[in-house]
Amino acid sequence: MKATVKEEDKPVSRKTCACCGEMTRGRQWFNRDRGFGLCPQCADWMLEHNELLEDMESSYGVRGVHYDVSE
Repeated sequence: MKATVKEEDKPVSRKTCACCGEMTRGRQWFNRDRGFGLCPQCADWMLEHNELLEDMESSYGVRGVHYDVSE
């Protein structure tokens, strides 16, 4: 049986924000090209401009786990 690794236990690494192109830190989300994620500023902007949280999660993962992580 293959052991599963919780998302929170996966390594945090340097990412390029898929929206603005700035460097950020996060965990890789399966639905995003390798090396890309979402920076906290773009996440805030999206929410302020009525982006649905469930749409953000399907594209970028979970805040605090995949982007805007505390190390």
